[in-house]
Amino acid sequence: LTVEERRILRSIVQDDLAFIQNFMQIPSKHPGRPRGPFIPWPAQLKLIHNMSPRNLVIKDSQVGSTSIITAMFLKRVMTVPDTTAVIVAHKEFLTSRLLHRAHVLYDSVPAPFKPRLDHKSSYELRFPDINSVMYIGTAMSQVFGRGEPIHYLLFSEEAFYPAGAYE
Repeated sequence: LTVEERRILRSIVQDDLAFIQNFMQIPSKHPGRPRGPFIPWPAQLKLIHNMSPRNLVIKDSQVGSTSIITAMFLKRVMTVPDTTAVIVAHKEFLTSRLLHRAHVLYDSVPAPFKPRLDHKSSYELRFPDINSVMYIGTAMSQVFGRGEPIHYLLFSEEAFYPAGAYE
């Protein structure tokens, strides 16, 4: 690669939104159609552009908030060594759906831009060469997220967590 091409690639990898738009694809809402580039909707762009270190987002259903945050967290664990991202859902079947979404995004990234994945389980994506991991779990789990720093955390659909989820 030329010096200019390396500079452009570095700038894309350093920018969450540029990485997502250039290197991640999402399935079409219409079955049988090919996957396309992850082009964020206006609500997703507004969320990304207005993020701060801590955010409380009250939003309509089906605007893609969880999708864009999942993509952003995945990008960060794939490109920043020693990073841990955690997504917590209120029901077990939703955790598997969220993890599936993360796998689809990971699989869509071109090989030169994704670290080796050594562990595909029902709750994590682990990248051993850069010591980064993404966990997806269920509220009320007694051991979930304990004993390590969490750099990025999403409580998805927190209003539906069962009583006692915070104790």
